[in-house]
Amino acid sequence: MAAILTFLPSSIEGLTKRGDHVCTNALIYYNEPAEVILDQRFDETGEVPVAEWTGLFAIADEERNPVAQEDRPMMMALSERKPVSRTVWMRCGHREWRHMNITAFPLIGQDGQFLGAKMIFWEV
Repeated sequence: MAAILTFLPSSIEGLTKRGDHVCTNALIYYNEPAEVILDQRFDETGEVPVAEWTGLFAIADEERNPVAQEDRPMMMALSERKPVSRTVWMRCGHREWRHMNITAFPLIGQDGQFLGAKMIFWEV
């Protein structure tokens, strides 16, 4: 899957729910276009626990009001298990705000098994 994601023009992050006995959330991959936006290379970070991942960038709505973590598209796709799209302002670290479209959707496997979610984002 990572090889396919490398060639897509839009930025993609994958977040999955997994674990042997306890389900945990972790960012498992992001492609080169996402590295530019996040200002971090995946080769350097590797998998990132959700608690750290959500702190990598700030998200604000169209009126520039902060968006709570539970209202972010990826978190909604994970918790509600349905697709979510929204236009937001996103900032990584102290860089400038970027106007972004974000779509997140659940990943469902065989027999309806919930595998996690994927997020695609691109600059407006």
